[in-house]
Amino acid sequence: MKPLVIVTVYNRHKETTATLDALAETTDLGEIELVIVDNGSTDGAGDVVDAWRTTQGEKSSFTTWPTVHHLETNIGIPRALNLAIEAHRQPLQPVVKWDNDVVCLTQGWAGAVEQFVEYQRQVRPVALVRAWRDGTQVESAWREAWGGFSFYVPQKRLGYAVWYTGEFMDRVGYFDVLAPDHLYGFEDVLICHKAATMGWVELMWEGWRIEDIQQSSALHGKGEHVEAMRPLFHARLKALQRGGPIRTGPDGQPDANDRR
Repeated sequence: MKPLVIVTVYNRHKETTATLDALAETTDLGEIELVIVDNGSTDGAGDVVDAWRTTQGEKSSFTTWPTVHHLETNIGIPRALNLAIEAHRQPLQPVVKWDNDVVCLTQGWAGAVEQFVEYQRQVRPVALVRAWRDGTQVESAWREAWGGFSFYVPQKRLGYAVWYTGEFMDRVGYFDVLAPDHLYGFEDVLICHKAATMGWVELMWEGWRIEDIQQSSALHGKGEHVEAMRPLFHARLKALQRGGPIRTGPDGQPDANDRR
């Protein structure tokens, strides 16, 4: 099944251009289901997305062109991801979370990661695989190799480019939205804690490489926003640790009917 690749965009028109151009250069776009969510960009990034989609559609023989959702306002990363998942994802379909300041360096990465996951499935339950970037710190209890590249448990849970397996997404559902004004932060960390609670692993594989080209945050007051969300993150984490629901609904709230 084609992975559902979700690119969330909020401003950064230059980085968005580089991200999408690199994606086209390293990916057979007919082998993925690409959805781009423009979170109410105000600097022309939405126009960049539309121009790129038209250009790629004219050059390629897509069964289905990349889908673009233009939102009037910034609803935040977790809600944008959930919007795309609810509208497009099929059971067992992997989800790839992709930021708009990430340049892919690995040709044919989608097929390579799919094969890596298939190999891992024979050994251990895999929740997610992270792309490797230059400068990544490696402090893992173990390190192995597949396909000529190392893989291990990553030290930091950074969500710039992450492949979530279909089986794992079927179990957890959607990303957590911590508050009505939650725009950024913690959605990737929480889903990793869910994986740990389930006994599933998160891996980083050096065979899937990206470059982080972020120059500055697109969200004004990002630090203050993250700190405001932190107590809500800790509350949700404690609920998970006490046996609370793992599954999250499309509204980003824990599913009260979920029982372990």
